[in-house]
Amino acid sequence: MNAMIRTLTILGAALLVTACQQGPKLADKALPAQTMTYADGVSTLYYQVHAGDWQQRDTVIFTYGATGCVSMKHHTPDYFEAIRFHGVLFALNKRYVGDLDQATTCGEDFIRANISEQRMKDFSEFINTKLDQLDFSPRNVVVIGVSEAADAAVRAAALNPRINQLVVIGSGGYTMRKSLQVMKQHAPSHQVPDVDAFALEYAGKPIDLNDSWYGNPVYWWMDILDVDPMADYLNVDIPILVGVGEQDDSQPLESVHYLQRQFSMHGKQNLQVNVYPGVGHSLTADAKRDLFGTLNMRLANRASLAH
Repeated sequence: MNAMIRTLTILGAALLVTACQQGPKLADKALPAQTMTYADGVSTLYYQVHAGDWQQRDTVIFTYGATGCVSMKHHTPDYFEAIRFHGVLFALNKRYVGDLDQATTCGEDFIRANISEQRMKDFSEFINTKLDQLDFSPRNVVVIGVSEAADAAVRAAALNPRINQLVVIGSGGYTMRKSLQVMKQHAPSHQVPDVDAFALEYAGKPIDLNDSWYGNPVYWWMDILDVDPMADYLNVDIPILVGVGEQDDSQPLESVHYLQRQFSMHGKQNLQVNVYPGVGHSLTADAKRDLFGTLNMRLANRASLAH
């Protein structure tokens, strides 16, 4: 196995990250929604939270909404509480997601806007806007993409030279179609539907926005099914940290193995993959502590090199 891929046990990893767990935490409070207006005039909501000593601020972190119509208010700051830094974290909702929304869909406007290229464009525009508005020059600009949001995070990192750390959770290098094909090979036939039969059924046909398949709108599936993240991944030269559960039921482990092979074939050494045994798509608290502990050490190392 390539040295850049590590299968970690939580007990062993705990010793590795202990020193980085003593730093400042994100503020633990309900976050008020703030508004961002895109260049096309559409507004969306975002949340921001400060961490550590503001006088020492040197880090900005960006993250984005994942699958469905779920407000980042429900995940921030708890999901990211193991990150230790001085600075600010911005969490962006997708278009038409309200402050308290927790659903698969938020209506027809949301469905129409919830397509991959729009998400990628929106996240990149948000990052650039907020970086331009900062009252400090960050040493660390971190982008975190969880599940569906991984593609937008990778695209942003590939395009924006101001970003210098990328973290991906619950996603690999396969297209969605390939992931479902491989998962179907592993699982009983009734557990994973036939993605090729589905795609054939809807190919070239008008799609009713109310139609759904496998838990999400058909409109979303037909857009994302063959989105290939690999070109963007290979255009990223900054450190990439990927964390996945060994028992992820949303993507096969082969997807991250494929990602690693592609990096090796192209002579790229900037990828680290942490695979967590016994863990599913939503990383456990221990797995997140370990993954973000690695990020903490990277941020600490960059700080020490600056002095």
